[in-house]
Amino acid sequence: MGNGSHLLTATAVRAAAPAWVYVNGSKSAGQGLTDGTLVFDAVLQPGNYMARFFEDDGYTQMASVSFSIAEPPSVSVGSEAYLSGETITIHFSNGPGNPKDWIAVYRPDMIPAKVPSLLWAFVNGTQIAGEGLVSGSVSFAAGLPAGEYVARYLENDGYNQLAEASFNVKDNTAPVITLKGEQSVTVNVGENYEDAGATANDDVDGDITQSIEITGLIITGTPGVYTLTFNVKDESGNAAASVVRTVRVVDEVAPVITLKGEQSVTIKVGENYTDAGATAHDDVDGDISKSIEITGMIITGIPGIYTITFNVKDKSGNAAVPVVRTIRVVKPGPPALGIARNADGTLTITFEGELQTAPGVNAPWQAVALESPAVLPAEKAAAFFRAKR
Repeated sequence: MGNGSHLLTATAVRAAAPAWVYVNGSKSAGQGLTDGTLVFDAVLQPGNYMARFFEDDGYTQMASVSFSIAEPPSVSVGSEAYLSGETITIHFSNGPGNPKDWIAVYRPDMIPAKVPSLLWAFVNGTQIAGEGLVSGSVSFAAGLPAGEYVARYLENDGYNQLAEASFNVKDNTAPVITLKGEQSVTVNVGENYEDAGATANDDVDGDITQSIEITGLIITGTPGVYTLTFNVKDESGNAAASVVRTVRVVDEVAPVITLKGEQSVTIKVGENYTDAGATAHDDVDGDISKSIEITGMIITGIPGIYTITFNVKDKSGNAAVPVVRTIRVVKPGPPALGIARNADGTLTITFEGELQTAPGVNAPWQAVALESPAVLPAEKAAAFFRAKR
């Protein structure tokens, strides 16, 4: 029979058949053939099928045969993204069932048979061949570092690949920041401060020191406690534990007190006394004269030696060296009088108050000079002199 017979699969209704052809191998009738081989390019889904041989473009069935298309071997991973060090589980199914069928893990750029796999096991989950399995799971407890990987299902201890599946391992380990220098630093106010910095290392990205972010401000002109905070993240977004350096800016220089007027003052009993005061200056706080504390008491009505003490502290608590003024309260005595005869016969007289002379014991006193010293010619020198307040 060499007419226009045709072959359909799966069903006797041509329109619903997954695939059909005439005996010449096409869908256009041609040479009639009594025997031959037909190839169907259509991809059929796994399942049960029947190939039917029909006569002359009709539906008179001359022969049929049943066949099945099995599920292809497959491999999958328990998760598309594992964490670094996490157990990796790989599932396989529809395999040939050889005891030495095996699962291997490679990086995408690794070619099986040319480089060793990173992880591998036979389908029984060990590296010793045992029961042949067509489906199951293999676990690798050691895990893998962060990166991209391919799980390959390979046949019978060889490199014929049955299936593959890609997966990622995420980096979940934070980098570590290490300070350079001490964690606590003390500097004097006004000094320049340059931080020693820090380093950062990540188990995947390596040295990421240049990615460190530093926050904080140090004002060396103002005493206080300041902090610098160091932070960094790796390329996977894992943040390192923040590291903090404490910088103490201290003022350890005491202010200086300067007296106004003399350090020692003498007054007479009964005189009013107003102290001239003092000034105080600090290299950080500036003029702190208003902060001076004065202790001591002067009783001008009682002769004696009195002291006034000046003290001050700056804002940092540094105390100035105390400064003391001595005040002597004395009783008034007779005015001072001194007479010196000069080589030319004149007299130089030093005195307090007013200089008076008298020609004799009972003679009246007359004012001679008000400003000391006075120089009197020899011919005018009187027999008696006195100073009078």
